[in-house]
Amino acid sequence: MAVVVLNKEDKAISAFDFEEVLHKVGSLHRWQFWMFLAIALVFVSLAFHDLSMTFLGLFSEHWCAVPELKHLPIDIQKNLSIPLETRENELVFSRCFVYSNRDYSAASQYYNSSELGQLPESFYRNDSVMSCSDGWVYDQAESASTVVSEWDLVCDRKLLGSATGQSMHMFGVLVGCLVLGSLSDKKGRKFCLVFSAVLLAVTGTGMAFAPHYAVFLVLRFLVGAASSGLGMSSYILMMECVGSQYRNRALVGLCVAYAIGYSLLALFAWAIPDWRHLQLSISTWIILFILYYFVISESPRWLHGSGRGKECEQLLRRIARINGKTYPENVTIEIDNSIHLITLSNGKTREPNVVDTVRTPNLRKKSFILNYEWFVVAYVYYGLTLNAVSLGKNPYMAFVYSTAVEVPAALITGFLLKICGRRLSTVSSMFVGGVCCLVTALPFLQHIDWLITFLATFGKFCITITFNVVYLYSAELYPTVIRNVGLGSNSVFARIGAILAPYVSSLSTTSPMLCQVLFGVPAIVAGVLALLLPETTDKILPETIPEGEDFGRGQKFWQLLPRDDF
Repeated sequence: MAVVVLNKEDKAISAFDFEEVLHKVGSLHRWQFWMFLAIALVFVSLAFHDLSMTFLGLFSEHWCAVPELKHLPIDIQKNLSIPLETRENELVFSRCFVYSNRDYSAASQYYNSSELGQLPESFYRNDSVMSCSDGWVYDQAESASTVVSEWDLVCDRKLLGSATGQSMHMFGVLVGCLVLGSLSDKKGRKFCLVFSAVLLAVTGTGMAFAPHYAVFLVLRFLVGAASSGLGMSSYILMMECVGSQYRNRALVGLCVAYAIGYSLLALFAWAIPDWRHLQLSISTWIILFILYYFVISESPRWLHGSGRGKECEQLLRRIARINGKTYPENVTIEIDNSIHLITLSNGKTREPNVVDTVRTPNLRKKSFILNYEWFVVAYVYYGLTLNAVSLGKNPYMAFVYSTAVEVPAALITGFLLKICGRRLSTVSSMFVGGVCCLVTALPFLQHIDWLITFLATFGKFCITITFNVVYLYSAELYPTVIRNVGLGSNSVFARIGAILAPYVSSLSTTSPMLCQVLFGVPAIVAGVLALLLPETTDKILPETIPEGEDFGRGQKFWQLLPRDDF
């Protein structure tokens, strides 16, 4: 935000002195700490809903129900009625087919008379099969329930289950970015935060009472839109409340809160096996965020940018009082928005648009690569997280391991950026993450549960680092005039990747090795393509489109470290 601050002699101090004003009233003190605690709680709630479908639609083994045999022990039911099939080179009971021409009533009578071994051989010779016609039996505790088991989202309806539920959420996130992002700019960060929280509480609670799966999906979409508005407005609010030198710390703190939310989600899912009760437990309390309208402050930067200078000054004075600082008197703050406009050949200005990101050759190359990087990092990140529950024998602990790496990944990102720069950090983390995925697909490792879990977790660790780096890297590669539209374009591709990820992740129940290959190969390609991007560490960043076009032209493919100047 370019600003000019005038002192009482009306002499310009600097081009970026809003930071100095914020520093004088306290840029990371008691007020910011209170704001952080409030917004960290928001991020915990967002983590609950972001991947709740992992447990709401948790996969469990199933087989065709045969009403005549329901009182028999499970193993006898399967031996009498379920054909065998080969899955991942193992002979297992079918999930979707049942023997069709067998006299199950007679088999039941033989069992009741303790004469099951006397069944005639003709019973077993009838080996024709058909699809399940009387529903399914699920291998889960009696009190457990998921959307999959309640609405029989298996076999030919499998993709309607967890995959579609998660994709609808991500589609809602995409729509929410477009709709509620505008609301945040027009009505304020705090208003959008509270509005989105109320919408999330209402739609999230409504999901627990959905009478049909179609209603569930509509509400899941609205939950995604509300989550997007809530996350976007609260994140921007936090970043606008601290000094620029402390934003990395605030970001790391919010990442930690998000990881805590993921771990708590697994704990709640383990303790509350009924999906309706679980959905209620993560939704109803969010209505308390309506109190934020009265207990947290609006962004001082947004107030000033919206022409509400008097309210901005009052807030800054309050921040100074809470932080034990002194507000500088006789200070005027003005904003120069021309830096975000494109100047035409006739001297007039216009708003930038997404076409400007691909209008010239070098910018076009960088934009295409960045769009692909964002698509892949979101696709692999969400895919690995969703796929975590299928690794190992305990889905809850596997999910915790996968999400717990978010904390060290956030902490190590700053170190990598300092030592390796943006380019090598992106290349190495994406490439190694992809290699980990491919290694977990090796057939001779499939029975070593601890190694598979370790590799998948380390792959997720690497991809999380990429996610942290690529946002900063992209913002520095786009010139100032098209930075917002460039990042907006990247975000759209990221959401497309997140929408696709659940469908690929669903392959883990039938072909886990193929699933890992489909995550690993795009990540390795993305890592290699990132070598075509220029380094931005300690470089003067471009402001205009011509500067953006020239930026990085001298970068060599083999120049990896920031000191290899171009």
